[in-house]
Amino acid sequence: MKFKKLLICASLISLPILINSIIFKKTNAKINKSNKTFYNWRFGKIRYIVKGRGEPLLLIHDTIAGSGAHEWDNTINDLSKHYTVYAIDLLGYGFSDKPEITYSAYLYVSLINDFIANIIKKKTSIVVNGNSSGFAILANTFRPNQIKKIILVSPHGIVTKNEYPNKIDRVKRIIFEMPIIGTSLYTLFTSKVFSKIYLKRYIDNMDSSLFKKYYYSSHCEGASSKYSNAAYISNYLNTNITKHLSRVKTPIHIIWGKGDEINPLNKFNHIIENCPTVSLSIFDTKSLPHIEAPVSFYKTCKMFLAG
Repeated sequence: MKFKKLLICASLISLPILINSIIFKKTNAKINKSNKTFYNWRFGKIRYIVKGRGEPLLLIHDTIAGSGAHEWDNTINDLSKHYTVYAIDLLGYGFSDKPEITYSAYLYVSLINDFIANIIKKKTSIVVNGNSSGFAILANTFRPNQIKKIILVSPHGIVTKNEYPNKIDRVKRIIFEMPIIGTSLYTLFTSKVFSKIYLKRYIDNMDSSLFKKYYYSSHCEGASSKYSNAAYISNYLNTNITKHLSRVKTPIHIIWGKGDEINPLNKFNHIIENCPTVSLSIFDTKSLPHIEAPVSFYKTCKMFLAG
């Protein structure tokens, strides 16, 4: 009887491990990992793309599961006609290393400043999306001489109350980082079914090729992908940029989708109160105007950066 119970317990433990292993193995087999350029940062190798000639322009993606440099695929070629464009996979995302650490906003602030100092080596402009907007603002706060102009796309971090990790968030992070439970939750929430439902909130019409890039990016390097996501959903990547905006001297332009249901446009009111010089362009899109309206997005960026 005891042996039978042990056998059932062993099966219950080994089955999710086997399923997770198959999912990651199958997905990684379809990923082309050749011809990648890396920056050997102190916390791991950072994959980046560089294209074009001209003044440097750094593109930084959002921090939702599956994000990466592919987020800029619809605009990078046009931008590279006028700028030397760098698009990076943040640590824990895409083809960059995914160490099993606790990720934080300040980790990414350091990455941005170090990448500019060691790879770009010139004062650069930044285009940054979503939750990563706070990283760019803080990077500018610490090293303003490195950043020329900033374009924020549907920026998060505009809050009127404290949204930093609390005790519940810390417990949540621990659960999502657990070997079997956390990995199983991660593979469930980044499955094709859940990913399509989730991404539908960000964009109305995501083509199949771009969806595959999000899906593959969320599974690249196997279970290690869950650590940055655990930090994201547990609010460890949160920033409150509102209080920093009044001190920013760097020119800032914001591009916002008026149909953004994740991060509503009315939050711009909090920005204008603290930074009256910031300018705004409103697109008829959801959260990802650079994907949904790439031509208009490129023209808007070019006009602001050239001004």
